[in-house]
Amino acid sequence: MEPSFHSASFGRYLKAIRESRNIAISSVADQIRVSVWHLSLIEAEDHEKLPDEVYVRGILRAYAVYIGVDPADIIERYEINRSAWLQTTAAERKILSSGRHSIFRMTVALCVLAAVAVTSVTLFENHSHRELPGEATETPQAAGLADFVYYANEIPDEAGRVGPPQAGAPGNRMDGWIHLRLVALSEIRVEIHIDDGEKESFRFNPKDEMRVEAKQQFRLYVSNAGGIRIYLNDHPLGVDGETEQGANIVIRKRPSEDETDDTDTPAQSGVRQ
Repeated sequence: MEPSFHSASFGRYLKAIRESRNIAISSVADQIRVSVWHLSLIEAEDHEKLPDEVYVRGILRAYAVYIGVDPADIIERYEINRSAWLQTTAAERKILSSGRHSIFRMTVALCVLAAVAVTSVTLFENHSHRELPGEATETPQAAGLADFVYYANEIPDEAGRVGPPQAGAPGNRMDGWIHLRLVALSEIRVEIHIDDGEKESFRFNPKDEMRVEAKQQFRLYVSNAGGIRIYLNDHPLGVDGETEQGANIVIRKRPSEDETDDTDTPAQSGVRQ
């Protein structure tokens, strides 16, 4: 009794009949003058690798006749099987195409989100580093700013001006260091050069505070003379610059009588004490 197979099977059906009758595939190939490789593709029902339909029908007809099977039935099986394969392949391609479109849309969305994120970061950086009120793009020297020179071994008076040191005056430091306390009243940039060290730049927000000390001198640039309070050895130091006007400030120890101070002295530069 010959095996029964689903009507859509053509290659596997031929193979089952061939093997049930003990016919080698090479014998079929020699008899119908077709390569064993093509017969293997037919028995595997590999439509993707099979040759043109007309050629396949010819092989199937010859194969069926040789092993004693109805050629018309085999051809009908082949056509049904091939039609189902084409429909399945088309559906798979549609799904893959839809998936690619989804991936493309997702990629576009991610790119847009990335662009928004980069733009936001850039705007934030620009906002964080925008010019502060009174901040010039020129150097302090080139901007024609107000200049002040103070001597740290003179004590500021109640108005904030410096004058001769007073014995035992509160805050008259005797440790040999110059002490400064900087308190920001508004958003401001301050450059500080302490003794022979490197110049450092700081950004202050309102109420920010910093304490620094030097052995000999400070050189400061403030972007807004009206936006900062400076305390010299715990005493307020008057800075007469106008609001939103930058200022260069030098604070140093006054040289002794036998020393000369050749730079930035009030007499030479016309700056105020």
